[in-house]
Amino acid sequence: MNKFKKVTFNSVILIFFFTWGMVTLNYKIFPYNFIRIVKDNTYDKIFKIVEKKTSINFVHYHNKYPDFAWRKPYIDKYRKKMNIWVDRHYYNHKNDEKLLNFYIVKNLRHSEENIYINFLNDVEIYRAICKINDNSEYSNWEMVNFTVAIIGNSCVHTKVVRKKFKRGVVVLKSGGPVSSDPIFIQGIINIDKTKIVEKIK
Repeated sequence: MNKFKKVTFNSVILIFFFTWGMVTLNYKIFPYNFIRIVKDNTYDKIFKIVEKKTSINFVHYHNKYPDFAWRKPYIDKYRKKMNIWVDRHYYNHKNDEKLLNFYIVKNLRHSEENIYINFLNDVEIYRAICKINDNSEYSNWEMVNFTVAIIGNSCVHTKVVRKKFKRGVVVLKSGGPVSSDPIFIQGIINIDKTKIVEKIK
């Protein structure tokens, strides 16, 4: 078979199989059904299950950490081993029972923004502090008689200070510069009406 005949033969074979593929796809005739059966019993059983498991794991993670995608500060009732920040999975390892009657301000771990909270009654605010932060903000705060152990990569918060505040809008610095300082609140009467408000102009 000379070169021209070989090229012609190969072209005819290529066109035939391309056309046959289009016909089997459109009219679902052999070998379409055979290939679908093979796919259903091989590819789908392996890769579709992995896909499904990934989806289930994501839902499970979201149920376990419902605030993991949230990036704005908010107030919540403190619970045992609760994540301290909205964007980190750091929690307290020591004297956690001391904090169970508190509310917590869930802030960003490295926030530099002030937080404005409108309280409807007098409250007492507790801050866990880290020794490598600038703690001059707490020079007139009272040291409490227990410590905590909130362990993060950049900063470990151990000592706790407190201060009383009158009702109205209270301005709290986030802390830093290494990390923001956790904020715990005692004495909130109506949490539904205690809100973090916009910056005061």
